[in-house]
Amino acid sequence: PDVIKIDTEGFELEVVRGLAQTLRGPKLRALFIEIHFGLLHERGLDGAPAEIERELEQRGFSCSWPDASHIVALRR
Repeated sequence: PDVIKIDTEGFELEVVRGLAQTLRGPKLRALFIEIHFGLLHERGLDGAPAEIERELEQRGFSCSWPDASHIVALRR
């Protein structure tokens, strides 16, 4: 894919980790991720948003937060 939209109701970190091979591919240029803080908190994953950013940045993406619940990651 060229672009991925992730809205997985509290399972964003698992999805990003499962995309490891896809994230390495040069064709992928952007990800849009909705972060569900309340659901992550219920699962004991308060640090997941920072981990998601770290995973994406390690694979060549720049992350920004256009609002309080969305990450936009663009390939550098």
